[in-house]
Amino acid sequence: MVAYKCKRLLIRPAPMVNRINLLRAAVEKRRKHLIQLLEENQVIKDTSKLRQWTLSELEHEWKCYRECKEKNIG
Repeated sequence: MVAYKCKRLLIRPAPMVNRINLLRAAVEKRRKHLIQLLEENQVIKDTSKLRQWTLSELEHEWKCYRECKEKNIG
């Protein structure tokens, strides 16, 4: 492990476990946000299935919805 000295303090990089937990929290936060957006815009009828989808699937569905919506505007 590499340690850095900064103003007489010994600073060590965060353990890998904390980084993984931060990434997991970010993914879950993004999933919840996309699920909320898809539910609010009534993109699909059965919203209970959304909670089973992966982040990639949710992002793809949201992207398709936005593209379709933009085509209908213009």
